[in-house]
Amino acid sequence: MKNIKNKRIIFGAIIVIVLVIAFTYIDKSSSTEESADNGPSFGSATTTFLTEATSTPIVTTSSTSNPGQIFAYYLNIATTTFSQNQPINMTLFVYNLSKVPETMTFPTGCQGTYTIAGFDMMKHITCIPSSTSFTIKPESVRQVAIAHYPGVFKIPTGQHDLYTGIVGYGGITTSVTITP
Repeated sequence: MKNIKNKRIIFGAIIVIVLVIAFTYIDKSSSTEESADNGPSFGSATTTFLTEATSTPIVTTSSTSNPGQIFAYYLNIATTTFSQNQPINMTLFVYNLSKVPETMTFPTGCQGTYTIAGFDMMKHITCIPSSTSFTIKPESVRQVAIAHYPGVFKIPTGQHDLYTGIVGYGGITTSVTITP
């Protein structure tokens, strides 16, 4: 039991470090559209494009913007099919739709999360206890990198909904297939 608790603490610390490092600010120019060379195209439902540096296909899924919604969420993952032994690296883009800066505040150091096949990342990590926040400029984007490691939870084979989000704010769900 003590070994499992230590693994959770280590995993939690790794996730917090990854999230702290990954929370980088991307300043948006006056346009809300980005070309395929610069990242996701805001406003598209699902887009697949090649990154110039790696020529790796990136699957981008976007949320629907509801009237009065302040944030839109876009998820980049390498593919929609993963093996059970393969990590899933996710980049969540949070777009501030408003004309004013918006601050997201969190009671702990955990800012990004994901769930898949009954696994809830927040139930398996320890967050630093101090509150955190970040501000997104008007019509700008903040990105969050999150990763799932099969050593923590082996996702069952089949098709699953992958939810990736910002703790307490919202996120996006996309379907992924897990193979043996």
